[in-house]
Amino acid sequence: MKASSVIVLMLANLITMGYLFLVAPSTIAHMGQEKTFTEEIELNKKIGLLLPKIYGSSNDAQILEIKPINNGELISVFVANGDHIVFNSTAEYGVLSSRSGVRVIDMINSKDITDAHRAQMLNSIFDEHEAMLISKPSGTARGTIYIGKDPQCGYCRKLDGEIDKIVDAGYQVKSYPLMISTGSKTIAELTYCSSEPEKTYSLLSQNIRRIREESKVLSKVGDPVVVLENQIKKFAKANDLVIDSDCIAPVDEISNKLKQIGFKGTPLIYTSTGKIIRGYKDATFIISQLEQG
Repeated sequence: MKASSVIVLMLANLITMGYLFLVAPSTIAHMGQEKTFTEEIELNKKIGLLLPKIYGSSNDAQILEIKPINNGELISVFVANGDHIVFNSTAEYGVLSSRSGVRVIDMINSKDITDAHRAQMLNSIFDEHEAMLISKPSGTARGTIYIGKDPQCGYCRKLDGEIDKIVDAGYQVKSYPLMISTGSKTIAELTYCSSEPEKTYSLLSQNIRRIREESKVLSKVGDPVVVLENQIKKFAKANDLVIDSDCIAPVDEISNKLKQIGFKGTPLIYTSTGKIIRGYKDATFIISQLEQG
C-alpha cells in the first residue's frame, strides 16, 4: 500500500473512532484486543526501539502505555512527556500529537513528512513578510536562521542570548512574531514601528514583568488587556522610544499564519536549509544543523 494511502487510512480510522489524540490513557486500556503478557513485552520492545527515531534519544521519552486499537489495525502509545503517538500495525508510520501540533512520521526513513510540507509554507510566509528584527554578519551571510518568538517567552529570551554567536559564525538571524502571551502583540507592534527596533524589543521584553505588575493594580478599574497594552506604550514613551504612529505592523497576520500551520509554541527555529527546530537550542546545535545542509 502506498504511503499516502496508509496515512489517510490511519487518520480516517482515528477520526471515525472519535478520539483522535483526545482520549485519556485510562480509556485506551479498555479498547482493542487483549494481549498476553509475552505479547505485551514484545510490543513494548518494538515501540521502545522506535521512539529514538522520533526523539533522538531513548531517554527523551518514557512509555506510559501501549495498546492496540481498532481491532489491532493501529497501535496507541502514550508517552510520559505528554505526547500521544499512533502507529499503523507494521509501525511504518506514526502520527504524533504533541503540544506543538500533529505530525506524520515516516518511521522507516526517520523522516517527518508533515514538516517537509510545513517547511514549504514557512518559506512562503518568511519570503512574503518583513522580519521584526534582523541581525547580520559583517560579510556575506552563509545562511539564515528564522525565529518565531514571543517577547514574554523565557526560552525565547534565552535564545536571544545565542544570536550573537550565530551571527559571529557568519549567519544572519531574522526574527518574526509568534504571539502567545497577553501584551506581546503590543511589544511586537512597537518593535516593528520603532526607529530602533533592537533597543525597543530588548527594553520592553526585559521589563515586561514589572509593567505587568503595575498594570494589575490599574486593571481593577478597567479592562486588564487594554490596561496592559496602554502601560506598555506608556513605558515606551517614558523611555524615549521613537514609534511611527502611522506604521501598520503585520503582527497578527504573521503570527496567525504560523499558528494555522501548526506552530503554537515558542521558540520556533527554521533554517535556510529547510530544517525545523522546535523549542530552545543553543547556538552550537543550530549552527550544526545549518552546516549539515
